[in-house]
Amino acid sequence: MNKKTKEMLLNFTVVLISIFVFFIGLEVALRLFFPHEIYLGEQYYDEQGKPTTFTQYDELLGWSLIPGASGRSISAEYDVSVSINSKGFRDYERTFAKAEGIERMAVLGDSFVLGEQVEQSQRFTDLLEEQMQESEVLNFGVAGYGTDQQLLLYESKVQLYEPDLIIVVLYIGNDLEDIVEYQKFTGNYKPRFVIEEDSLVLTNVPVPPKQVQDGGGLKNFFAQNSYAYNFISERLRRIEPLQNFLVSIGLRKPSPDIPFFKSLFDEEEGEVEREAWGLERAILNRFKQEVEGNGQELLVVMMPSAAQVYGGLGVSDVSIPNERMGEILDELGIDYVDLLQPMQQRAQESGERLYYARDMHLTPAGHEAVAEILLQVV
Repeated sequence: MNKKTKEMLLNFTVVLISIFVFFIGLEVALRLFFPHEIYLGEQYYDEQGKPTTFTQYDELLGWSLIPGASGRSISAEYDVSVSINSKGFRDYERTFAKAEGIERMAVLGDSFVLGEQVEQSQRFTDLLEEQMQESEVLNFGVAGYGTDQQLLLYESKVQLYEPDLIIVVLYIGNDLEDIVEYQKFTGNYKPRFVIEEDSLVLTNVPVPPKQVQDGGGLKNFFAQNSYAYNFISERLRRIEPLQNFLVSIGLRKPSPDIPFFKSLFDEEEGEVEREAWGLERAILNRFKQEVEGNGQELLVVMMPSAAQVYGGLGVSDVSIPNERMGEILDELGIDYVDLLQPMQQRAQESGERLYYARDMHLTPAGHEAVAEILLQVV
């Protein structure tokens, strides 16, 4: 090895050591002085404290909850227990046949219904059941589900429980985006409806299994455990040209939710947004036909995002997508409740934090507010 090669190797080693020392120093500093400023995201642990998951592959729905799974859902903002019943839902054990004289409500939705950020007894579905006599409120929430998957879940499983009222909770923050996707940003594939000759046609079923990418385990480890990794990643994500370049060469997936959500407030509607609204209308229309055909009632609940309740979207009217959704529901003859104004009013009057600051899901106070609002209409 000649002298020049040795110098290059030495310089390279010095650079690597310097980066390592900087990273460790940053990690220690963040943990000591800013422990609440870095959000590591939600993590799941089994009863033995080992990292786990509560979902499994489902060829029809994309993914579903694992029957009998239990453990904890933990982030910097909460630490709660999670138990999945034998049928694959975070709910009490329920029989398919309901008892005589009991009215059953089935609530479908995404993570806002599943409520892994609060204890099961603190969710709005459980609070409703507690307040309503001779009524059962069954929770069929699954994180990440759009209205399309909720429709398929209703057709394949929910109606077996003989519900009287079907409550579909639409999260304005990302449900419209969910239904036009074939694959979530998490890597999970999902079923996808398309409209052909004015009819809904189901595609991408059986749903392809999730492909595990090389290096994913190491990346997930740092994302869930390193303050320094998340600190640096969060700041790199703010450099839009860099992110656009990484997306263009396939090293990064487009950021979920917020860009699409904000586009719903634009005066000029894009092609994807136009397709999403049309598809949502068709799915809700089929939901109505299926529910009424089974002799049941349908109620849609519009769940606002934290940004709509507390601000931060940078738009003059945060109710634009809610109003458009309301117009569609009126045209279809579907009853609905828009939680936006009641939640805004509750947040202003009570001063309570209804959404977690980082996680952006409902806090126990948020679930309590939703339950009180719905109690007036159901």
